[in-house]
Amino acid sequence: MERSDYMARRLVVVSVFLLPLAVLMFQGFAKPANAVATTVIVPFASIPVADGDLDGYPNTGIWSDANYYTVDLENGAATPYGKAVVYFKHDSVDIYFRIDGKIDVPWVSATGQHFWIGFQINAVGVTGHHKSTGQDTIFFGETDASYGTISYPLIPIDTYGGGKPPTKDASQDAIGTARYSGTSAPYNFTAEWKRKLNTGDSNDVALVADGSTAYSFYVTTDSDGGGSSGGTIDHRAVTNANTMTLAAPPPVPEFPLGLAPLMLLAPLISIVYLWRMHTKRKA
Repeated sequence: MERSDYMARRLVVVSVFLLPLAVLMFQGFAKPANAVATTVIVPFASIPVADGDLDGYPNTGIWSDANYYTVDLENGAATPYGKAVVYFKHDSVDIYFRIDGKIDVPWVSATGQHFWIGFQINAVGVTGHHKSTGQDTIFFGETDASYGTISYPLIPIDTYGGGKPPTKDASQDAIGTARYSGTSAPYNFTAEWKRKLNTGDSNDVALVADGSTAYSFYVTTDSDGGGSSGGTIDHRAVTNANTMTLAAPPPVPEFPLGLAPLMLLAPLISIVYLWRMHTKRKA
């Protein structure tokens, strides 16, 4: 057998073994990320985050009493773009959110490089994206023409429904800001905002703080077009079955002012009682 024939046969044998391995490796890299579920407890916190501290700067505002979770984003992107740290807390009137993440482009202008951040809450029993009812979404930086003029720093856009994009709500019920930082990718971003548990708006999902009612929620970013520009991140590659439950606030004491004033009044009540008894004896 000539050497060239021998080498050709060896190449065929090796290819037979390597080709399936190469296919498996390609499939492993090409397929979307697996869905991951994050279960969130939103704690009751008596101290609010002041409106002025919902400024997109992560070092302002009181967040030490919040619960925070590393949440997989719907974009299914590779590290560091596919996860974000999300903070949650409520004071039984308002619920507070903060997202700290990374993105591959800066927010330069509505016509230049820019990204958007989305946070969706669904009504009880509603799961998934683009639902005609029971879908309540906050966007930062989305530049669809129906949302009007968008400028930096970014303020929340309150939307509802399952349109592409969802419809801007006539009643804007969120207060907050989003900003980015850095001089090259990956850029850091922080988005923080609040809304009332029950805004009174039929387009918003009303939230109940009872320690048991669960709401689906989804977090994502986008930079590759469709309200964004200049990057490679697509907002929807996977659906993560996240849920959040709002802890019930502590019970109100039977004595509405608490026990401290009652303890202060106790000696005074005793003195008055003894004085009246002494007066009766003299009479």
